[in-house]
Amino acid sequence: MIKISRLRILVILIVIGLLTWYGKAHRPAGTPVRKHGTLCWVTTSPHGLGSYVVLGDDGIDSNQARTGLRIWLNPPRHPQELEVKNHARYRGPRLILVGDSLESQVLTETAAMVDTGGILRVIGSQFQKESLIRQGQTHARFEFIPAQGPFDWLGSLAGRDMTAQLELTDSASARNYTFLLLWNGFRARFWSSRELALADPVPDSISVGVIAECMDTTQVVPHALNGKVRTLIYCGKTQKGLDSTRISLEGDSAGVIFVEDLSTNRILAKKVHLAWNSRVQ
Repeated sequence: MIKISRLRILVILIVIGLLTWYGKAHRPAGTPVRKHGTLCWVTTSPHGLGSYVVLGDDGIDSNQARTGLRIWLNPPRHPQELEVKNHARYRGPRLILVGDSLESQVLTETAAMVDTGGILRVIGSQFQKESLIRQGQTHARFEFIPAQGPFDWLGSLAGRDMTAQLELTDSASARNYTFLLLWNGFRARFWSSRELALADPVPDSISVGVIAECMDTTQVVPHALNGKVRTLIYCGKTQKGLDSTRISLEGDSAGVIFVEDLSTNRILAKKVHLAWNSRVQ
């Protein structure tokens, strides 16, 4: 990862927040919300780290390229607070959740983040909540999908200019996952556990890697010294001997955002303090 000034990163984040808020609040019905590159918010959640991935969007819904699809791996208890308190308004007709036994408010709040007539797809064991959610949901449709791959349909939703691959290691659970995202020469890899990250040989360079499972200081952080992983985000305390490209997260208000800078063709990553309590609100 190429280092740039903190001021420039801050300016970029502020501009992204203001543009997405303004686009949602003031756009006429039926017009595009935004044009942006791929970005991701990584926050703490009840089960380690959650990753809210927002794919690039060109504002043209009919061309199946740069679709703006959103994917939330291991979401926090109150996902809508990310929008409300951090001005992270990324709207669209489709959102995918990956996680088992998600609490009812997780499903209702993320449904409220889907455009009218859109679809919220939920991968994992959520079927006991289906009737409850359908009773209170009117503007968007739910689609509950068991944790059984392959998830070939995910690639087509991501768009022709993206490759999105989800793998679950247990056909009965969505808790153990690896997720790979390829776009514009960048590669991001998300592992649900330390074990899965350790088992991944990383044959190709990775722009950003995220390990969701929390680790203590006695455990070796997978890929912490792997030069192929340019930026690594993990759950746990900062460990000695690691440089600034290794970002640790702990605490209820800690987060990282990484953003595709379209003007310089770089990935910018910054640790941030979130204006919410992502675990226990």
